[in-house]
This record gives sequence, structure tokens and C-alpha cells, in this order.
Amino acid sequence: MDAQRKKEQLVAQLLSYYSNDVTRLQKMSAGLKLVGIDVNDEYILDSIAANPEHFLTLITYADLGILEKLTTSVNIIKGVQT
Repeated sequence: MDAQRKKEQLVAQLLSYYSNDVTRLQKMSAGLKLVGIDVNDEYILDSIAANPEHFLTLITYADLGILEKLTTSVNIIKGVQT
């Protein structure tokens, strides 16, 4: 299966989880990107599929607003201005 199809499946699953709330999905996607997780990368998509419990942790962090705080902390440590 190609990367595009894997991404489409992930998006469909997350939209189902978020009750089709695209805004929540976009917010989570932005948070993942800020911590360096590119869901366009096939390796990352395969890793998500192989490690659902760890991805669920990230989903939980996003739901609780922790992922956003984490990205702020990571950027501060990196010296990146946001």
C-alpha cells in the first residue's frame, strides 16, 4: 500500500475518532508537525500502525492540550521562536 493510501486511512480513522470534527484533526496534525512527526512520511505512517499505543498517547496529549504545550517547550529548547 502506498503512502497516500495509508495517510487517507489514518485521516479516516482520526475523523471517526473525532466525530468528523475537522478542526480537532487539524489541530492535532499541527501539533504532530511541530514535534517533528510528519504524517506524510511513509515510515512514520508504518510506525504509527506498528505502535498504536504510542500514537494513542499523542492523541490523548492532543485532546488534553498537552501536545500543544509540549511543542512550545520543544521549540523553546531548540531556540525556535513561535
